[in-house]
Parts: sequence; C-alpha cells; structure tokens
Amino acid sequence: MTPQEKKYLLELIHAAFENALSQDIRPPIDLGKFGLILRAIDRKFSHEKYGYERLLYLLREFQEILYIKKDSEVVPPRYFISIRRGQAVPVRAQSKPLAEPRMGFLDAALVDSLLVDRYLGCLAENTAKINRRLDEFDRHFTDIKNELEQSRVNETRLQSQANQIETELKNIYRRSDDFERKFIDIQKELEQSRVNEVRLNSQAYEFQNELKRLVRNNR
Repeated sequence: MTPQEKKYLLELIHAAFENALSQDIRPPIDLGKFGLILRAIDRKFSHEKYGYERLLYLLREFQEILYIKKDSEVVPPRYFISIRRGQAVPVRAQSKPLAEPRMGFLDAALVDSLLVDRYLGCLAENTAKINRRLDEFDRHFTDIKNELEQSRVNETRLQSQANQIETELKNIYRRSDDFERKFIDIQKELEQSRVNEVRLNSQAYEFQNELKRLVRNNR
C-alpha cells in the first residue's frame, strides 16, 4: 500500500464515520454495514484492490485509529468497528468529494512527511504480521475448541457404552450365581440319590437272602 493510498483510505474511513453519524448510526458499527457505507461513498472501493482477501484484514492496517471488536459468542463471529478515542472525525465540506490517489503521483503535501510515511509503512507492515499471527492463533483456538467438543461427545458416547457393559456384566454375574445355586442343588440331589441307591441295594440284598432261606426251608 502506497502512502497516497493509505492517506486516501484514512480519509475514506473518516468519511464513512461521518456518513454513519449523519444517518444516526452510532459506533460500534457492524463490519458488513461499515463495508456498505464505504462503497456508498466510493463505488469503486474494494478491499481486493489493495491486496486483501477480506475487508477485516484491510481495516486492521488502521488499528492506530480504529478499534475492532470481535463477538465470538455467535458463529461465525461478528466484528464491529469504532474509532479510537482521540481520533476525532474531521468535518469536511460536503461539496468536496474524496480524490482517489493516482498511481505514481506523490502529493506535494506528503513531501514534507516522508519520514512519517516511512514509519507508518513499517508500522502497517508490523501490524499486518501481528494480525496474521492473531488469525493463526484464532484458527488454532477454534480447532482446539472443535476437538474439545468432539472429545466431550466421544466421552459421553464411551461412558454410555461403559454403563451398558457394566449392566450386562451384572446380569451375567446374577445368572452365574443362579447357575451355581442350581448346580449345587443338583449335586445334593445326586448325592442323596446315591445314598438311596446304596440303601435300596442293601435292602434288596437282604430280601434276596431271606427269600433263599425260605425256599430252602420249604424243601
């Protein structure tokens, strides 16, 4: 971004706040609405024209005069634009339109402020780097929140499965106890049956011997 482009955009931003105030729109202004106000003043305005993918990224180059607030409670997040304290909106004559800078032409008013412009250029470059880093952190934080949410969903699912397995194991243990008691009863009955078998065999043997004696005596 050239110094004259930055100067023009500063004037355009101030004009947008003037226009908003004239429509009784008080800052902070929704980013989408602020973009409409900018295009209403300059129909040729486009953030892509200055090499920025989004209007938000372009406006972050002017954080020395702008305050950008992010509302993360909604998805996707919303952004609101307001002017920082001490950055008064200049009053310009309504009949004097904004003059779009011409490429390759240096305004005479800028000749005496080359050092300031160089400083602003360095500041804008550093601000852009910081903003890109902030965007990376923002995306990383969003990924972490999504992973955490997915982890909570998995935890709920696994806890439900664990509860089901625990219930099934308890049912198996109860059935196992029932089988064990029945097996013990069967063993007792079998033992009793063996005792009865021995007793009956003894009685049968005695009866058989008695029968043999009776037969011999009758001969």
